[in-house]
Amino acid sequence: MKKVGKKLLSLLMVTLICVTCSGCGIIRFYQNIGEAVLGQFKQTPRHEETLAEAFICDSGADQVLVINYNGKNNCDEAQNGYNFSSDFNVTLDGTALNTAYLSSSNPYAIDIDKDIPSGSEDLLQETYLLPAGSTAGDLHIEANSYSMNYKKTIKVMEEDLRLEELEKKVTESSFSLAIQGAVLTDDGEGTNLLIVDYIYSNASTESYSFGSSLNTKAYQNGIELQTGWLPYNHPLVDDTLSENTYTEIKPGNSITVRVIYELNDPTTPVNIESTDYYSYNNAEVLNKQIAINATNVPIDSIVATTTDTSSSFSFRIDAAIIGLSEYYNDPAVFMVGEFTNNSDKAMSFSSVVDVVATQGNYSLSKSYISGVDSLNYNDIAPGATIPIIIGFELMDLTNSVTITATDSTHYANETLYFNTYTIDQLIQTTKTYIDRYNILQGEIYDGYQF
Repeated sequence: MKKVGKKLLSLLMVTLICVTCSGCGIIRFYQNIGEAVLGQFKQTPRHEETLAEAFICDSGADQVLVINYNGKNNCDEAQNGYNFSSDFNVTLDGTALNTAYLSSSNPYAIDIDKDIPSGSEDLLQETYLLPAGSTAGDLHIEANSYSMNYKKTIKVMEEDLRLEELEKKVTESSFSLAIQGAVLTDDGEGTNLLIVDYIYSNASTESYSFGSSLNTKAYQNGIELQTGWLPYNHPLVDDTLSENTYTEIKPGNSITVRVIYELNDPTTPVNIESTDYYSYNNAEVLNKQIAINATNVPIDSIVATTTDTSSSFSFRIDAAIIGLSEYYNDPAVFMVGEFTNNSDKAMSFSSVVDVVATQGNYSLSKSYISGVDSLNYNDIAPGATIPIIIGFELMDLTNSVTITATDSTHYANETLYFNTYTIDQLIQTTKTYIDRYNILQGEIYDGYQF
């Protein structure tokens, strides 16, 4: 205290001399001495910090308070950015916050591991973990720096903010995904399928594929759906679209990708969720609902459509009659009908329709018909219809005969015709043909008269 008192006394004397000796050269001399004495009381902080911005962002599952500030180095030597961190104390509603970490992949992260030269300033960053569920409260930000001689601390920044007023920053993905269409179908074996066509766009700076850049899942009743497949002969098969899942595209390009999902049930809506693999917080790229049932559909939902996957061919039997096989002179059943080719390609009846006859759980052998069987192998132009006659040798004249015709090219082996005839029905039909066309005479086994 004595030393301080002497300095004050000296300063007072200098002031008096300056007043009494105005205009003398010695006045400036003593003024300089006074300023030097006052400088000893003025303390310069080692660091100066000025708030640039404060905001909130995600770091994994956590919410982080981010403080960006301009840090000035008043020291004689360079200072690392981490040296400024010890100056800070941040509280929320009076409780000190713990420091947090932003990964280098976070676009809002600032690398503070850098040297700031003496007399220079740079943008620095402090991050603090917000308690789970925090949405509002009083934030107090304070920074205190040591003086140049480390003898005292000096408050260099003090800010009071409201947490709920801070901006919540989120990252935007460099990829986009849209649903081009959704179609309901099946795999031909009883599994209901949803076919989704996506439009995937790459706005990054490198080449990426849909499968490598996005984590896309479909859920029904909160349960993830498994991916499915279409039989090779399904009318909706498109190998190119399906293989586009891992086809890389360059920046600025888009591609259509097809994904097939197995439905857990045929009515519940499906939720599509897609996130960016490369985003530090798995930025959401798509969240969309696909309605399976067209009733009570939310406005922003996509309605899955259906498409006709039925056979491109039709076959009917107009009459089934009993006669004698050409080679063995045994009883046989002959079917007379029509076949129509509704496809866009020329096809023969025998190449697309499989006709099976059974009697008493046994398959019947075909009965050759001269001049007719060969016609079943001729190509039929698209849209054309031809008559068909097929024969099968009967095992007996007691058991009923079942005729089943299926499309052998259809992914589900669609049934084109099915019927069961009793022997009595066949006999009656045969009599009708005999009476109408007088083409059969005589009698056949077990007393059946024609």
